[in-house]
Amino acid sequence: MRLWAAAAALVGTGLPLALMGWALASRGDGPAQLDDVCQGPPAYSEAKAPAGELASLQKAVERYALRLAREEGATAVGHVPLLWSLAGPRAEVREYLRLRRGSGQGEMRAYHLALERKGEGWRVTAAGEIAVWPDEGRGCPMALDPSAWREERLTAGVCPPLGLAEGEHSFAPLQLALRLGAPQGEELPQPGEIEALAGAVQCYFLATSRALASLEEGGLAEVAAGGELARLRQELALRRQERAPLLEEEARHHRLLLIQWLGDRAVVDSYFSVRFLTAAGEELEERHVYSLALVRTEAGWRVENVLDVSAGEAAASGDMGAKAS
Repeated sequence: MRLWAAAAALVGTGLPLALMGWALASRGDGPAQLDDVCQGPPAYSEAKAPAGELASLQKAVERYALRLAREEGATAVGHVPLLWSLAGPRAEVREYLRLRRGSGQGEMRAYHLALERKGEGWRVTAAGEIAVWPDEGRGCPMALDPSAWREERLTAGVCPPLGLAEGEHSFAPLQLALRLGAPQGEELPQPGEIEALAGAVQCYFLATSRALASLEEGGLAEVAAGGELARLRQELALRRQERAPLLEEEARHHRLLLIQWLGDRAVVDSYFSVRFLTAAGEELEERHVYSLALVRTEAGWRVENVLDVSAGEAAASGDMGAKAS
């Protein structure tokens, strides 16, 4: 399957491997050496790195990761901390920790951490383990999280501006999950801004689904811009030439994460599974993690770039075409 066949060409275009974290290549009793876990440039790298509360939270989570590694007698190879919520002196962080045992065996752990501000810093006050799975030390850890694919609070997608309410796509709520260490805005997004982003993501997937099924452009210019709009138009032209519409039977966005927020730009990750029919009538199913870069325009949010950040077997190959939904 060639799901979003053009995605591989996007790696050098400035869109991130959105699941990048920061490596802690040290023993629990040694100093942290920060480096990228995953390959690729950071998201919107011209923005400033986080400071203040976000930088302080990142340090607190790193200390926790190193302490846990020391207690486990393992090496903390890397982690991806995501800010889940921040309200006054309390915060929640989803932590993905990559460990390596003395035997060489790798292990990924997902935790949900509660933190409280103490003086000028933060400390972890509670930790709940969410998932554990074997790790081969490759790919981005969030894409392999088995808990990400659970069916939770999915609702049918709608796009009022385009009059779309197609039952094939269902969506989880958009969750704040700012990647600590990546460039972020000075202020967190307000609920209305998160709602607008969620609506733009739903419109994008619904509009592209309709276009690639009908082979008509429809409202693509109202959901995409720049390189992504050009890519979609090229895909449509190829499908018209080959008379190969994309027929989805069911598409589920199990998790939507807002991992970067810069006020006028944002990055949203979609944990996406789909069942569809090939041109030969064969029914196939796939799972992918897509990272959508969005830009705010005078007409609203538009998707300007997309990258498949699936890791390992999460992205199979086949005959689905350059499609994100």
